[in-house]
This record gives sequence, C-alpha cells and structure tokens, in this order.
Amino acid sequence: MALTKQIKYPDKRLQESFTVKIFDRLILFKCLIKQDKCCKIELEFSQLPVNQDINTPIKSEIISILNSDKNNISNLFDLTCNDRQLMVYKELMEVPYGETRNYSELSIKTGFSSPRYIGNILSKNPLPIVIPCHRIIGKDKTLRGYAFGLEMKQLLLSWEARKK
Repeated sequence: MALTKQIKYPDKRLQESFTVKIFDRLILFKCLIKQDKCCKIELEFSQLPVNQDINTPIKSEIISILNSDKNNISNLFDLTCNDRQLMVYKELMEVPYGETRNYSELSIKTGFSSPRYIGNILSKNPLPIVIPCHRIIGKDKTLRGYAFGLEMKQLLLSWEARKK
C-alpha cells in the first residue's frame, strides 16, 4: 500500500492480538481491524503468550517487518492521517532498518521548523513498527518519547541493531 490520505471507514471494528518474542521479552500486538485492514497497532509487554501458534496475514507481515524482510507497507495496513502527518511518515519510512535519525534531521527534511512538532506527529503514529517511529532519537543520541515507553523503544532498536 502506498502511503496516501485515506477516507475513514464506517465503524466496523475487530481486534487481532498476538505476542512476538523479541530477545527474552514477549510483546503483545493489539491490531485494530477495519474492513480486513489493520488501521491501528498498540504494543505492550506481556507475561503470557497470546495466539503465538496462530498465523494470520497481518501477524506474518509484522514479523517480516521485525526481521527486516520487508521495507514497504503492504495493502494489509490502512493509514488515515492528514497531509502534514503523511509528509513526516513518508520521510520516516526512508530511515533504513537498524539505523536512527534525530528529530532535528526529520524536521529539516520535511521542512517543519520544530523538532517538537515532529515529536508531536510521531506520538500520533497509528502504525508503530510498520511506520518505524522508534527509529527517531534525540539530537544528543538519547532516547526520547515513545508512545509505548522508552523500554519498548530500546528493545526495538536493540533488536534491529542485532539484525542489521
């Protein structure tokens, strides 16, 4: 799927949940599904496995992304956003697997003057992992905000660095 502005669907929602093991941690993915497309992903640490043995197209796609086997968005995902968010998300998709950029670099590339504005847009990213906002760090190389916590961000960055 190309990153384009989308029209919101009628309110028909399902949820697909599953865990994926990254290093020694289980990550629970909660995917909101509308008309057979994932439109929102939430992440959290889990103590127990959930649907690990069940394979769905969305789960397979997310695992491929986590393993660097995929670098584009398939038609299994639906992104609803405004034009400014779309501009930032498109630029974010250019950050290679296993690498990071900082908020200032992203603000310069998108033409927005404020790194904080970029952070605000990234905080609203509905498809983390798919649109890899965890790859954006502070100018001083420190981890800055992540909707699912800095521990999750560090885990994802460490995972990608190992697989690079």
